[in-house]
Amino acid sequence: MTDVPELIRALLSPLIAAGLLSRRDASVFVLSGPAQGVSRVDGLTRDRVAAMLPGSLRLHVTTLPGASAQGFVVCAHVFIHDGSAERDVAAAYREAHGADEGIRLLGSRPGRPDEAGPPGAPARHALAWELDTDSSLLVVTLARLSAGGDAPLQYR
Repeated sequence: MTDVPELIRALLSPLIAAGLLSRRDASVFVLSGPAQGVSRVDGLTRDRVAAMLPGSLRLHVTTLPGASAQGFVVCAHVFIHDGSAERDVAAAYREAHGADEGIRLLGSRPGRPDEAGPPGAPARHALAWELDTDSSLLVVTLARLSAGGDAPLQYR
């Protein structure tokens, strides 16, 4: 999975589907390795991502080519509804990616992988998040764990 729109979709679609976003804006940062060839995300890419996402969302995308040695790292900053908790975020990602053995859900405790996905499955990507409950800012990161296996994400 090296397609920038798919990476962004993997981060944002579960949150939108769960009704967690409180604002229509999302800031996304795409860090790519030197071999990935992503130098910028143009208007066509933003339009493609927007068409993939349910609802209406303004994307603010920044790319940093050559900033990641392992391929792609995508980070999104969004605001969720006051009163939403880490368990709500975890449930949204479990619903969307729990059946995808290629994604390991790390949550806000990267040292303890989530139970989602088959134990011992060869994960190619890791998805982690951190929620600041005081500001309702959610930072979500999807990173490639290994150079092999560009299988697409599975959606239900």
